[in-house]
Amino acid sequence: MGRARIAGDLNRLAAQGLLTEDPAAIARRVTYTTDYAAFDGADFVVENIAEDLAVKQAFFREISPRVAPEALLTVKGEEKVVCANVDLFSGMVYKMMGIPQELYTPLFAVARIVGWCAHRIEEVY
Repeated sequence: MGRARIAGDLNRLAAQGLLTEDPAAIARRVTYTTDYAAFDGADFVVENIAEDLAVKQAFFREISPRVAPEALLTVKGEEKVVCANVDLFSGMVYKMMGIPQELYTPLFAVARIVGWCAHRIEEVY
């Protein structure tokens, strides 16, 4: 099902004029594997395994040391809907500015503390 789905998606994108390359040529570059060694140095990984959080976590723990440090790791799931808000794009801007990842969450919180306090004051008074 995975190969057919990817081929169908590529053909749909080509029909919409969104691809400049032959869909079959793109599909040939996709590696389908269950061998962790195949992830060595990968820049882009799409995980498409059972909808079981423990299995997914184990998978990412295993491949994280193998892929390129700047690799994009993504989860494929039919039931997940992830809506991007401004914080997703803030993370990209922080990265471009050279801000260490350890500071992303504190920056998120610091920027919102005044709003959180205002809401609490409204609740109490």
